[in-house]
Amino acid sequence: MFISFKRSITMKTIFIATMLTAVICSGTFTSCSNKKMQASKAPVKNAKPDTTEIIRETNRASAKPKSIENEAVVSVPPTQIGNKFSGDHAMATNVSWAKETAGANESDKTNYKAVYVEDGKKNWITYTESGVIVEERHEILTDQLPQNIYNSIKVKYPDVKIVSASTYKHLKQDGSYAVVIRPLTKSVDSNEQELIVRENGTFVQ
Repeated sequence: MFISFKRSITMKTIFIATMLTAVICSGTFTSCSNKKMQASKAPVKNAKPDTTEIIRETNRASAKPKSIENEAVVSVPPTQIGNKFSGDHAMATNVSWAKETAGANESDKTNYKAVYVEDGKKNWITYTESGVIVEERHEILTDQLPQNIYNSIKVKYPDVKIVSASTYKHLKQDGSYAVVIRPLTKSVDSNEQELIVRENGTFVQ
């Protein structure tokens, strides 16, 4: 009988120990699971790259240049001007048109300017509303400038680079060549200056 009682106590002890172990393991498992769930809900830092600079650079790259003052792009010029241009420049390509309004003291005047490519060179021509040519420019290579004009520019502006050149003809203004120069130490368009030069090498003020 004593042995039976002893066995009964031993069985109870084992049972209680087993239950305690199960409860402890269950609590540990629940705690671990909760920690994993919390970890999975935590925000992940730097999951995506910061696109702020990318957007800023894209906006810079796609930004359009400022419009020229008093100039507006037009798709088609007046018929009279369009026909005259087509007749004189049948081989022109990449033609674009702009409408230019005069200053406040000439508010009743409007000109139309065509920019186009012909014989591989860029050209500009400006008409009055009645079709009269006001100005013509035809691009040339910088080394095609007459030597006296090149020398005049280098004497007056010794530290510049000649960026571009074109022949120049204006209805009311003197001059034979339009030359764009830029300081040797600069590389942006805002530092460029246009010179109108006569055939004899003197400058139009």
